[in-house]
Amino acid sequence: MSLSLMKIRRYLTQDDFRQKRIVFGIVAGLIYIAVMLAGLWLARDLVVLALAVIGIGIPLLVLLWYYPVYGLLAIIFLTSSFVKADVIDIRLPIGGGFDLRDLTLLGVGGIIFIRELSNKTLVVPWWRVGGPLLAFLLLAIISAFYAILYQNVETNWALGDLRILFYYVVFFLVIWSIKQDKQFRILVIGLFLLADLTTLIIVIQQFLGASNPVLKAMMSATGWGIYQVTGGVRVVPAGHILMHFMWFVAFGLFIFGSLSQRQKYFLIFQLVFMGFGHILTYVRAQWVAIFIGLILFIPAIVKKYKIALPRYVMIGVSIVFIISLIFGIIGFSDLYQIPIVSGVIDRFASLLALDNTMETDSLQWRVFENNKAIESILKHPFLGVGLGGRYRELTTLQGEAEGLWTRGSLAAGEVSRFTRYVHNSYLSITVKMGIPSILVYLWFCLAFLWCGWRTFRNLRDLEYKGIALGIIAGFVGMLAWSYYHAHFIKVEATPVVGLMAGLVAVMGVLDIHDTYPQKQSASVKSISIQR
Repeated sequence: MSLSLMKIRRYLTQDDFRQKRIVFGIVAGLIYIAVMLAGLWLARDLVVLALAVIGIGIPLLVLLWYYPVYGLLAIIFLTSSFVKADVIDIRLPIGGGFDLRDLTLLGVGGIIFIRELSNKTLVVPWWRVGGPLLAFLLLAIISAFYAILYQNVETNWALGDLRILFYYVVFFLVIWSIKQDKQFRILVIGLFLLADLTTLIIVIQQFLGASNPVLKAMMSATGWGIYQVTGGVRVVPAGHILMHFMWFVAFGLFIFGSLSQRQKYFLIFQLVFMGFGHILTYVRAQWVAIFIGLILFIPAIVKKYKIALPRYVMIGVSIVFIISLIFGIIGFSDLYQIPIVSGVIDRFASLLALDNTMETDSLQWRVFENNKAIESILKHPFLGVGLGGRYRELTTLQGEAEGLWTRGSLAAGEVSRFTRYVHNSYLSITVKMGIPSILVYLWFCLAFLWCGWRTFRNLRDLEYKGIALGIIAGFVGMLAWSYYHAHFIKVEATPVVGLMAGLVAVMGVLDIHDTYPQKQSASVKSISIQR
């Protein structure tokens, strides 16, 4: 007790530096209160706004500094268009501007960049993959300046395309942010929740009809597509690519993970629920992409379940037999009368009737786009028409000149936007940025597949192994899918692609660190850079 009293007395009687600091703090606080009161009297709205920014902004910056994984989830949430991006829309005098998604990316990216710079760990990670991606982004910047300065492309169009490609930097942000397994798990769980939310909206929309969207954001051109089809309501979500990857992640975890019975049931729910959502999109190219991705799992499944494989084959045959029996009892014609059943069956059947499918307006339009894009590439093989540039003139094909492809609008910007758009991702990059740029992008894709496969084979953690193979399989399927859809140049997909590639790199580093704790951190860093 006496020692405690002596410490308190010493604290109170030491030099007056501490007392001066206390007095200074009190005076500063009083001045701050006086300024706020005066501000509220003279300019109340401005002061309230400033207090809101201080009260929300500073804690948010602190949170993202220590837990940047939540910032990454915010980016994916916003690019999945659950809310309208133009809730915050800052216009620039030079053309274009920043919406809520862009500001979030800049804020999260800036915080992570400054943090890594202060820690002296700001390097190009996973160099064999990050190097080609960085080169592609530099070419995109050059293409934007080329479009504005030499091709006379409107600034808002050029910067708009550049902004979409800039979201690939999520690849670097993921690797710089995630240093611990706990952060990795938070990110994966958050991505499952976002994919489930997207699927839930697709399912709910079936009951509301095509003219009554679940979200207000679905009413504007934000990446969502809602169509009334024979089978019911077709919903193509903005978070399409996220659903695609997370389905494969769930499948990989189910195959490889050493999981409890409850966790297995959770993954089965994910596979069935998101799989049902995939069906309700009626996107044939995606169905093919899933089939292609599943082929990569065959060797792993055979190797892991070699002994029990006959039993699983019998279970699969039994399920098919039960489904066939249900069709036989109820009657195929009666089931076919159900709109969703007939719609899905007809859509699947169209994959087998290629001659008839190729005659549809959708594929004929893509053939037209591809031919015009190739003509443009032959004229501008090295630099293309520049980001945001038009590669063809307006035509009367399928009512384009009347605005039928742009929700009936006859405004010049609306009608002409498809003269700048190619559904084929590969041709889209080439026609905008030239042949060298698509070669660099393909270099990034092949480098990721090669290095990702090597990482997968070296992983010891079974959960990491399943997630890695799921991401690689999803990426292979997406490469085929992107021939028919512009995923490589859409803001709903570019951050997801970068994020998934970054996750594989992170697992490679975390697995080495967790399995061999005696390894020095410097060696782990060198592996992450050199792989």
